[in-house]
Amino acid sequence: MQVKKRLRWRPLIFLRNMAILSVLFLILATTALSSEKPAQNEEFAVVRPGDTLWNIAVEHNPDCDPRVTVNQICQLNGLASKNLQPGMLLQLP
Repeated sequence: MQVKKRLRWRPLIFLRNMAILSVLFLILATTALSSEKPAQNEEFAVVRPGDTLWNIAVEHNPDCDPRVTVNQICQLNGLASKNLQPGMLLQLP
């Protein structure tokens, strides 16, 4: 009698486990896909000798207030100082 009860529930337990695994897989796959950021919109500038944040801001975005652009560049790149070294790669807003 006990064996028949266990055999009766075995397919349901299997289906339940498969449903749980499917849901977990979908959640993980969706999370992985949504965390990817498109790299198309990212712009970078390589610092040349004599470059300043102000010059880079004006070249990159001439229609915007350079002070705003300089602050955005500092925030994006985690710059504590406004001193630049030639060869630095700066992400631009």
